Amino acid sequence: MQRLQIEANPLEVVEMFVSVFCFLKDSSEVSQVLLDDFRSSQGYLFLTEFLLKLENEKTRTIEVQAAIRNLVLMISSLCMCGYTELRPSHPQSNAVFKMQNFQMPQNTSRETGVRNIYAFQVLQSVFLKSSSTGLCCTILDAISSVYHSDNANYFILDSENTLSQFTEKIHLKSPQIQEKFFDLLEFIVFQLNFVPCKELISLSILLKSNLSPSCSILCLKTLLNILRHNNLFKDVYREVGILEVFVSCLMKYSEYVKYITNNDENAEVQFGKTSLEALTILLNGNNNNANVFRESGGAKCAHDLVTFKQCRSQSLGIIRELILSAGGDDDMLFILSIMHAVPANHVDFKIQILNMLLGCLKDSHRTRTVFRKVGGFVYLTSVFVSLDGKLNDSENGDITQHDLILLLQIVCQTLGTAMRFEPANAKFFHQEICTASLCETLRLLGCFGTNLEITNTCENFENNIEYQKYFHEVFSEDILSTTFSSSIPKSLSYVCVIYRLLYSIALDNFENPNLNNYLSIFADQQLRSPSQDYPTLTFGQPSSEPRIVHPGVVICMLQLLPSISHHVEVHKAINLQVYLADILKSLVRNERNQQIMCEFEQAALPIVPLLQSHVQYIAPNVFYFTTRVVDKLWQGHLTKNPHDIFDFIIKLIAQAKRRSSALSLEQLHHSLNRTILYLLSRPTETITEQMSVLEALHKIITNRLLVFGAGNHELEFIGCLTYCLMQLTADMKIILEPSTTRNTTWHVNPQRESIEERDDQLNQLQGKNLIVGAAFRVWEELYVCKKPAIEEVFKVSLTSPSNNSKAPDINSTREQVMELASKLWFNYVDAERKALYRVPLELHNQIQSKIQKVTGGLTRLASRTKVKKDELIRTKSTMSKDTVFESTQIHVQLIRDLWEMRCKQYLQMHQHTQRYVFQDWLQSELSLPEKEVSGVRRKQIL
Repeated sequence: MQRLQIEANPLEVVEMFVSVFCFLKDSSEVSQVLLDDFRSSQGYLFLTEFLLKLENEKTRTIEVQAAIRNLVLMISSLCMCGYTELRPSHPQSNAVFKMQNFQMPQNTSRETGVRNIYAFQVLQSVFLKSSSTGLCCTILDAISSVYHSDNANYFILDSENTLSQFTEKIHLKSPQIQEKFFDLLEFIVFQLNFVPCKELISLSILLKSNLSPSCSILCLKTLLNILRHNNLFKDVYREVGILEVFVSCLMKYSEYVKYITNNDENAEVQFGKTSLEALTILLNGNNNNANVFRESGGAKCAHDLVTFKQCRSQSLGIIRELILSAGGDDDMLFILSIMHAVPANHVDFKIQILNMLLGCLKDSHRTRTVFRKVGGFVYLTSVFVSLDGKLNDSENGDITQHDLILLLQIVCQTLGTAMRFEPANAKFFHQEICTASLCETLRLLGCFGTNLEITNTCENFENNIEYQKYFHEVFSEDILSTTFSSSIPKSLSYVCVIYRLLYSIALDNFENPNLNNYLSIFADQQLRSPSQDYPTLTFGQPSSEPRIVHPGVVICMLQLLPSISHHVEVHKAINLQVYLADILKSLVRNERNQQIMCEFEQAALPIVPLLQSHVQYIAPNVFYFTTRVVDKLWQGHLTKNPHDIFDFIIKLIAQAKRRSSALSLEQLHHSLNRTILYLLSRPTETITEQMSVLEALHKIITNRLLVFGAGNHELEFIGCLTYCLMQLTADMKIILEPSTTRNTTWHVNPQRESIEERDDQLNQLQGKNLIVGAAFRVWEELYVCKKPAIEEVFKVSLTSPSNNSKAPDINSTREQVMELASKLWFNYVDAERKALYRVPLELHNQIQSKIQKVTGGLTRLASRTKVKKDELIRTKSTMSKDTVFESTQIHVQLIRDLWEMRCKQYLQMHQHTQRYVFQDWLQSELSLPEKEVSGVRRKQIL
């Protein structure tokens, strides 16, 4: 055959090869000798040269192509011929990366396994030297058939580094050859479940050189498909250097993107977008990749690409993964700064950034924390500032209505998501944004007025049911698909949209774009009372009542209510005010939401001037309620934590002081004193009980200005508190029942003390020591603030404190006052146990207390000894009759003034009660059907 001229028919030469191959195949089943002789006779080299000569033939006929194809197929079948069985060269058990459930495959049969590597080398050598598309495609098909015939064949041929060598030359081949080659690479991963590190390294070198843009794109797509197949390749790509190559590709694209036009979709653009997509997948959930990406300069490059519209969405995807990874604080701050710097008319850019940010906040708790730390709430509210005056009645040519509403919705939804399950974020938003500047910021939008109080500007106002139906449609339906009415000013429609967004923030309910399931607006007209002269809005209780999550936003909605105005359409603006006021009313209808709102001390806001209502008419009821709660506390009928009662009274006193300076707070102080004594008199046997008493002592120190202030001058409390402090500092039990102070334990079976019991005793001892220290601190504050009162109660003069001490030693004081303090305490406890209800501090008790303080102080100033009645000497008064008469007139006038004041208070309370009963009757009348249930129709009395 070597002497045969090439001019002979190629098919005849192929037939000769067939004869030789059949002979070799048959003999290989019994011996390897003929195959070795064929190799030593340069048979494989002749095959290589013959294929290359056929490829270079000038006249490429159909016969030549068929000859090439048949010869390649015979060579691939010759790969399976051999006497000696071949196995994988190495077990791959020590590989760094190994896919789950991967096991080294073994040969399944003699006919499918590779036994002749020299024949396979012919295919490999011809492919590297050939430039013919047909021949190379045929060889790739043959190699693919070898790999597919048995899974072990790839590992048997691993030492040949076939695909790695092909990668070095693949950029010189045609696109058809490249596609077949990359499909073969994917087969190794997808079918063999193997991580081909050598081939991946070769691909990274090919991609870095970027000698052929089309080949680089195919390479990128192959790497992207492999990356999507298994998350293990995220680490593989980092270790083999593909991640750094992707970053270099991104940098090349960033240099080119500056010159891209809007409609340019060439290879470079496709190359850059594919790189961005691959990097996004690599960074997803992989902190190590994110660190390498930042160190390689990829983060800065991605930041620069955000400003280009052609690749903005892909760049934002990378930044999103960087924010979600560890150390994403700088990326969060960067994207917020970019959003703040974007011009006001670039609404699309802001919407894209906010959409990306919203996804980050939904997915990660850490991201929500970082959002607060980098000032995210301030950046978001700055979006409202950038829309200065955009929501007025005029047309905005540069921004459409849909884009405006979409931007507002995404901002509010991002605010709500940032606070979801984050108490620290919600507190920051309430304190720094909601109560500080949110209302003023929203007023800048252009749809609100400047009024801060609701004024009666329309005396003949009537509800317009058509207007309110329109407002309800805008408020309750999907705001992105709503259409504004031409008969309603645009600014009023925008106000309705703003309130809808604030409503969603307050309830944390952005998942439901339609609120028709929450609000039932127009009740049946037949159920209304005939006394109503105009139809009203009725918000029925929904099946699942909405719960207020952020009460500060509800307060903001209430504060914005007076600012809903229009200089022309006054009647429509008032209709909108009425509608939104009913919305707020529906929020606080259930008791749970009322309690949530009251926690923020915003039960009454000065947006509506109150005419006859005053806090003096409400305070007595609240004070009486507080007294009854403390009564139940002492009687043991209250299961609530006593510390909550203490905190409630402290807040009540602070709020009452802010509301009015004319209120008498003695009743509240009396309730506070009783609560303190109750907390201090609890047992201290267990660690839990000790912590409760210790917390009470700390609260007394924290609120010492209220407890020991000028407003609290109850002598009985001072005496009982002194007794409790003396008992606590002496580590003695505060006795509540004198008759049962001794308990016997003779019936208890003594057990051997365990280690746990000794630990409990040690903890109890430490707790008692803490209580003693805190009680000493309270005694010092009591002495500094109430020394005259202590001396008045016990009728003694306290010793002076020693050097560098604020109060005298309580042990020395105990000797002076213990007997009288015990009697005072037992009388107090007995009164608390027996009393069902005591009139809280009547007028004569107040006068008597004040007289005792004045006379007691004068007595101590005049003499330090007790004044006895026998020592008094009656002296004749030197006052004249006129002076006595004048003094009597003054006292009588004081009593007359007091009587008139009490009469006036009674009349006002009577009027208030009558008005309340009348309103309650009207509400009851509304709930009755228009027709009577039964009986004869009679004339209505009321």
